[in-house]
Amino acid sequence: EDCSIEQESNGVFKDKLETTATAFGKIKTSDGIALWYRRYENKNAKANIVILHSFNEHIGFYEHVAKRLHSSEYTVIC
Repeated sequence: EDCSIEQESNGVFKDKLETTATAFGKIKTSDGIALWYRRYENKNAKANIVILHSFNEHIGFYEHVAKRLHSSEYTVIC
């Protein structure tokens, strides 16, 4: 079984997470692990950038990087 997007929200939790992400969600892997992500969509994106973090980090550590790339016309997923 492939990975699948289990849920996504467009800004519902924006105030609680203090983020500028345009969407949030989690991907459920074939072995049942939930991988949470934030997406910073840019309609005029030069490219899509995916940020992967290491074991002891979380997506919030990369908020400043995602904001900077997003303001430079990239779509970012982390």
